[in-house]
Amino acid sequence: MVSRKHVVIIPLIHAWNWTADFQRQTGLFFRNQGYPVICVETNVEAVNFRKWLFGNRKLVTTGEGGVTFVRLFHILPFDRFHCIYQINKKLSLLIVMAWLVNNYGLRRQFVLWIYHPELEWITVVKKWFSKSMMHVYDCMDNFTLDKGKERQDYRDAEKRIVCQADIVIAVSRKLQLKLKQYRKDVHYIPQGFRIDDFEKTVFNRPFSFGDKPVIGYVGGINDRLDFNLVSQLVGDNPQWTFVFWGPIHDHLLSLKNKILLDNLLQLKNVVHGYSDDRLEIPSVITRFTVGMMPYDRNNAFNAYCSPQKLFEYFYMGKPVVSTYVPELTTQNYVFMADSVSGWQTNLNQLIHHKWPSKYVGEQREIARKHSFAARYDRISNYLH
Repeated sequence: MVSRKHVVIIPLIHAWNWTADFQRQTGLFFRNQGYPVICVETNVEAVNFRKWLFGNRKLVTTGEGGVTFVRLFHILPFDRFHCIYQINKKLSLLIVMAWLVNNYGLRRQFVLWIYHPELEWITVVKKWFSKSMMHVYDCMDNFTLDKGKERQDYRDAEKRIVCQADIVIAVSRKLQLKLKQYRKDVHYIPQGFRIDDFEKTVFNRPFSFGDKPVIGYVGGINDRLDFNLVSQLVGDNPQWTFVFWGPIHDHLLSLKNKILLDNLLQLKNVVHGYSDDRLEIPSVITRFTVGMMPYDRNNAFNAYCSPQKLFEYFYMGKPVVSTYVPELTTQNYVFMADSVSGWQTNLNQLIHHKWPSKYVGEQREIARKHSFAARYDRISNYLH
């Protein structure tokens, strides 16, 4: 396991409560094990003197589970100039590290946990604290892609991160193969899911989606979904109810998909809902007849993914229909098809044949083996 001397530092790439909450799960797991966890809020605008003095912006706060959140502080004015902005970034990082050393001392082992190539600039702290800093690159998705196209600057940054990191982890086999072009010792550790929320849930939430069979999806609603397939599938099958439970990411939707989504939500056999209460998700899934993952195969991002929701469906004992995702090809209880007719065939078969209780038990066992706790226990072995 990780030594008690470790301090885990997580620069954030998106909100703490983002739908794919791997940052949150990493922080809470190590915090629950008794290690200090520092989340550097690189996902939001840095604080300057004006905002600090007049905006009542705190630089250090304590959040969920006792995790510490630290804001970056830009000293120099005129951030609008690129050179000033770059200097401020490095200075703000020095301030954070000085604060960490002052609070925890140099005898601690700092673990820098990086998820995204755009945070490569933060890895400079490894050079500053080479004797007391460990660097983990935890590749949860192919973040070198931006709107389906690979960004050269992200690719170059990821190459540097992979070559410099002490430990490199890939969440899917295809990601592992991609990163192995830079170094051989890339560890494949599959996706995890927040099993604690599912075990704590009392399934008495008043969700009712009618008497028809329910084909359900949980997660963010954005360009990763195949809206052409879904629109035709829903329109051709009014005998089923289709539930989409999750936030609509408008900024991650093309104009075409926004129009398709607006039309989709107008259909009588479609239900959309969302709640900030994570404990409602299991109660929603338990109302599903079949869980679905209608990913767009033309979105290159999906080719490297390892969907967290798969194990949420599995824990609730639901059969799953998905478009083709490479990581799922070796997984039982997933029925894959890329055409509307293929989806209809799979759904008809699953709806009209009772899902065996034996499968439900085996699915839950698979889900338990893919909890975030199990994942981080495996990572901890490499840290040691």
